[in-house]
Amino acid sequence: MRSFVRRNLVVLALAAGLACGTGAYANTFSFSFSGPDASGSGSMQATAQGGGSYLVTSITGSVFIDGVGGPITGIVPTGSSGLYLYNNLVYPSSTPELDYLGLVFGVTNFTDPMNLCADPGCYQGSGSQAWLIDHVNGGYSFYPVEFSTPEPSAMVLLSLGLVGLMLALGWKRLRAS
Repeated sequence: MRSFVRRNLVVLALAAGLACGTGAYANTFSFSFSGPDASGSGSMQATAQGGGSYLVTSITGSVFIDGVGGPITGIVPTGSSGLYLYNNLVYPSSTPELDYLGLVFGVTNFTDPMNLCADPGCYQGSGSQAWLIDHVNGGYSFYPVEFSTPEPSAMVLLSLGLVGLMLALGWKRLRAS
């Protein structure tokens, strides 16, 4: 009985530590957009920078505009594009998930890069919408973007479920002896 109690106290302490920990975010973020003759989606890998910001280090996916496009070729390093101001930061705990500077990436079959950025300041000047900006045929086009971030709270629920299962099995053994 003592080993049962000791084991369950250790598992309960671990579960409490997970449940009481500060909110964390995964380092993978997904986005998608669609509009008239435009569609695309992608996934970004990022590293925490502190203060709720994550620096995007790589991006994969595809973009098609007016039937032209293809795979995303990668992040443009900060300071390399004359078309946009950008910092390649993502803010998963805010809406929108980008600031007005946003991030810039290349796409196969387009000479100019694409920009993901957000209001206020990116396009409409107010509100809380993320946008994809392309620079095709000498003009800019804007498409609303949706983001999704995996929820780390699922790990807490899984841990609590395992604790409950262990307690139920231990209780069953205790009653049988």
